[in-house]
Formats: sequence, C-alpha cells, structure tokens
Amino acid sequence: PAEVLVHLAHLPFHMARARKLLVLCSVDFLRSFEAVAQLYVWIATGGSLDDVVLVPLGGPTAAEDVLSSLDAFHVMWIEPVANRQVQERLVRTVEIASVSRFNEVVRSFIRCVPQGAPDEL
Repeated sequence: PAEVLVHLAHLPFHMARARKLLVLCSVDFLRSFEAVAQLYVWIATGGSLDDVVLVPLGGPTAAEDVLSSLDAFHVMWIEPVANRQVQERLVRTVEIASVSRFNEVVRSFIRCVPQGAPDEL
C-alpha cells in the first residue's frame, strides 16, 4: 500500500518529464479512477493532446466504444479505488480541479481516438 502512495505522489513529476503519452485504452480503463486521473495529470502538468497516442483495445468496435465512453464520461460514475488512502487523494485532486474541469479534461481525449476502420488504424 505504501508503494502505491509513493507512485501516486511521483506521478506528476514523471508525467511532466515525459514527451509522449501512450494510452492503451479500453472501456474498463475509462472506469478506473487511477487511470483517468493519469489522463488529468498529463494535461495538468503541461502535456498536450498532440503528444498522446491512444490505442483502443477490445476488438473491432474498440475505437467506437472508447469514443462513446469518453463522450459520456463523468467522474461520479467512476469505480472507487480499493485503497482508501489512494481514493481520498484522487478525490482531493478532483475537488481541487473541480468536477466540471476534471470531466472536461478527460473528455478532451476524444480527439486522440483514431478515426476510421480498424484496418486503417
């Protein structure tokens, strides 16, 4: 459990130093509080959507499913984290950002979803 808190504390530092963000994204990814928090941190630390490579996972309709999930995203429907301390810190992150800003940032990743038929991706 302590390792998870250390990782969470260092996440902004690592994100700020990264030049690109690779997101292996499925509908389940977008239900994970920890996962979507990383998307938020990418933008909050100065990352650009132009430097995001989003790869939809989950079969032939993956891109469409991810697109729909991002479009309908709201943090209130996110699955809570099992570790209570991590959950509390992530909730504080949303409170500081504001729920509407957090949702807006996560939804902005819509533009990173590849368009076209799967064989064109």
